[in-house]
Amino acid sequence: MKLFGVNVDSLLTPEVRYLMTSTSFLPSLDEERPSIYSLDEGGRIIRELIILRESKLPGRRPQPGYKVKVEVKGDGRLSSLGGTNSLSVSLRAKNIREWLSADLIFQAGYINPSVTLIVRDVPVLANDEGELQTQVINFLREWGIKAEKLPVTLNYVPPGKKVKSRLIDIDYLSLAFSPKFSSDLARDLFG
Repeated sequence: MKLFGVNVDSLLTPEVRYLMTSTSFLPSLDEERPSIYSLDEGGRIIRELIILRESKLPGRRPQPGYKVKVEVKGDGRLSSLGGTNSLSVSLRAKNIREWLSADLIFQAGYINPSVTLIVRDVPVLANDEGELQTQVINFLREWGIKAEKLPVTLNYVPPGKKVKSRLIDIDYLSLAFSPKFSSDLARDLFG
């Protein structure tokens, strides 16, 4: 599925009900970039796709403030990043009460990255960092990524498969309702 000319298949999972376009401030670049979020029925962010290199063609630039209702069958995994010459994978640990969980950060392109995918729905809980890294590495093997430790850079990502999805409705929202304005999102994105 494409939204504003951007392949958003990696954002799609069975629990996704909405896609929302916004902007994200990236402290490392000191500027805002377009981003697309997938949300569940309760409005929680499941995955995020940050576009680092925009298309020059009109109509192929994500416009902030849109909310798209979708129906999804399947998990897009890394479909939006397929075919890139390199992929960096890193892990960001987070505390959930007395447990550790993780977000995975995938960056397509090593020297001149094109997109960053942040996966928040990683099904792991651990007591310590070593156990967390082991569980995340096992999870990545299910996605076809073989790594001994994280972070890791892969040389090639095979093209992904299409996810069955259907666009149901498009609404334009004020940016005040965008996930960007949640108090901890910017801190969560890049530490």
